[in-house]
Amino acid sequence: MSLVDTVKGKVQRMLTEELGSIKIDRDGDFIITHESAVVFVSVFAFNDKEDSDIVIRCTSPMIKDAPLTSELTKWVAIEGQHFSFGSCNLNPNEDGTTAWIYFRYAIVGNDLDSNELISAVYRTVFTANQLDDELKSKFGGKLFTED
Repeated sequence: MSLVDTVKGKVQRMLTEELGSIKIDRDGDFIITHESAVVFVSVFAFNDKEDSDIVIRCTSPMIKDAPLTSELTKWVAIEGQHFSFGSCNLNPNEDGTTAWIYFRYAIVGNDLDSNELISAVYRTVFTANQLDDELKSKFGGKLFTED
């Protein structure tokens, strides 16, 4: 069993102990929801080396199809980076005129303990839940959870 698989099993046990049950998507990411926020917890090697650090990334897609404006890119580049834990990211759509806004937070998982993991998940889900409505109102687009 690889180190990634070992850490992934540990993450699943910790999340299940904290939340009671956990959903897993087709990519193998763990899914946590809270109000309008959804967090995908992924586990992967930092690089292809056998002794690589293991990364646990919490990603919350907040807004989809927001008009890609200079005001949005400036907000993501400046204000979206001013969080003590995590940051906002922008992923332009292929059309070049709209984008997705994410909140991401990553930790090293090699010597993971439960408090560290649960803290990362909660920081991500609560921050995203607080930001998503504000960002939609300010920049447009749809909440990730909207059809």
